[in-house]
Amino acid sequence: DTLVNRPRARKSPAEIALLRRATEISGRAHREAMKAAAPGCGEYEIQALLEGTFRRFRGDRPGYRSIVGSGPNATILHYMENSRVMREGELLLIDAATSFHHYSSDITRTMPVSGRFTSAQRELYQIVRDAQEAFVRQIGLEVSYDVASHAGKGVVARGLVRLGLIASADGTIDPP
Repeated sequence: DTLVNRPRARKSPAEIALLRRATEISGRAHREAMKAAAPGCGEYEIQALLEGTFRRFRGDRPGYRSIVGSGPNATILHYMENSRVMREGELLLIDAATSFHHYSSDITRTMPVSGRFTSAQRELYQIVRDAQEAFVRQIGLEVSYDVASHAGKGVVARGLVRLGLIASADGTIDPP
């Protein structure tokens, strides 16, 4: 495992350029999807738009199977059916990216189907963004993944307590 992962962790300037190009193409596709998402639009339509944009800008292929989940499907880990029609007031989760010369990007975004978050969605979305920032700040300090992850999870727990969605930041889940 270490013999394989160690060389993969370091990238040459040429490899970094390929990853950046894959990310540029993938980001462009996500922006197109954000513009197209609307009530009445199918998840499959957004998938087709994403993957068509990858190819239009010379991506090799999707870097992995595209996930386009709206409403209840946005909460299913690795949902790949992409068959539902989106509705007003729902969120759309997209996890999709292209491969460029065999180097893949990886982008996941959540957006409101109707173009604007409800106030409750905005509050939760902000908690996620704050948690991500807390995680990245720790990584910037070159601490371990566990320390960074703990920082992000703490932000989520405190945010959920503030919103009244959980009773305690240090509580546990009791299985049924």
